[in-house]
Amino acid sequence: MRIEPDTLLERLREAGVNKADDREPVYEADVAALSALYRKLLGPRTIEIAAEVRGEADPGLETPAKPKVNRVILVGQLGEGPEVRCLPSDAPVANIRLAVAHRYWRLLRDVVEFGYDTRETRALLYLDLLGGHVPARLTAVVRRLVRSALRASIAESRRTHRLSALAAQVRSFLAGHVVSCHHADREATIHPAFAPPVAVI
Repeated sequence: MRIEPDTLLERLREAGVNKADDREPVYEADVAALSALYRKLLGPRTIEIAAEVRGEADPGLETPAKPKVNRVILVGQLGEGPEVRCLPSDAPVANIRLAVAHRYWRLLRDVVEFGYDTRETRALLYLDLLGGHVPARLTAVVRRLVRSALRASIAESRRTHRLSALAAQVRSFLAGHVVSCHHADREATIHPAFAPPVAVI
């Protein structure tokens, strides 16, 4: 927290300290008067602000925070069991033994809750299931999901194939009709009744 010299001079004058210039030295009594003024103005927030200012002034003097654990644990033990590790700042982090558990949870949530089922999602789940990388507790869910997704994909491909075949039939019918109309027009143009008169010599 940085205070401009003019602002500091104003605050000191409000606290009852007579300073003629901002270049005059600040004594302990001045600091005590300024602290009393801030306590009076800010009330209970003074301690929090002082702690923040101390943290900004010296990053090594951080206030000890409550240890936080990765929220994957709150979802449940998706793998064989959480493995708690510590970061360089001594904050514990729950590391699922299979590091992909959080990704599976996100994929499954997208598919099951939001109905967000894409080919990429299915392919990722299927490949990891075949490779044996799926956490033990999610294997049954992933199998069921992949199986139903494959069935839906096969049904969708059959339906697409039927629709494309039907569209091809319609296109060929229309093309044949257009060609027959074109031939009829050509025959009509060369029909003797419509031919121009020819002089016979």
